[in-house]
Amino acid sequence: MCNHTIMCCGSLVRICDSEIEVLDEPRTRKCPLVRALYGYERIDRDVVREIVRRKIETKGFATGNREFSSERRVLFGASEMIMTALEEGLFDCAVVVSEGAGTVITSNGELVQMIGAFLNGIVS
Repeated sequence: MCNHTIMCCGSLVRICDSEIEVLDEPRTRKCPLVRALYGYERIDRDVVREIVRRKIETKGFATGNREFSSERRVLFGASEMIMTALEEGLFDCAVVVSEGAGTVITSNGELVQMIGAFLNGIVS
């Protein structure tokens, strides 16, 4: 059963029971963040597959064993902004999508950040 479709580096990626299928060419060819986090200078289909594979193996991404870590990967991004808004009292709660739990409604900013840290570009 194919249970997740995401965008990674501009490629549409389908994850079926931890099997990774890169459906099209990445639109991003170089990215300083990809270089810093994963060590790749150029991005192609194989790199996209490897990035997703690492997320699955190290964090349980798109599996029932999803790890939620408070480790901050970057200081910017949607989940980081929502976390800050919750901490500052600008938002009462957030409704976020999680590939591990579906729809999550929470007032816990750290949880929002933990969900969003490895989840970007979710399609379905």
